[in-house]
Amino acid sequence: MFRATAQRIGGPAAEGRTFETADLAARMLFILIHAAGYTDSEGAALDVLRSGEPLEFKGFEYRVTEEPQGAEHDSD
Repeated sequence: MFRATAQRIGGPAAEGRTFETADLAARMLFILIHAAGYTDSEGAALDVLRSGEPLEFKGFEYRVTEEPQGAEHDSD
């Protein structure tokens, strides 16, 4: 499972949502980023998100992380 989070930079930790694949988590985050006005390359943004690195845009940090095996998760 992979967790997609979006949080204000310097703000409290975000709980996020879990998804079956890193690709799906990254694509769901990209929808939020695009709605906020992101106009750079979708492919480059998805590559960054799938890699686990944060993508920062308009004061928010978007990130996909792998959940540890056996961790509690949402039933999405």
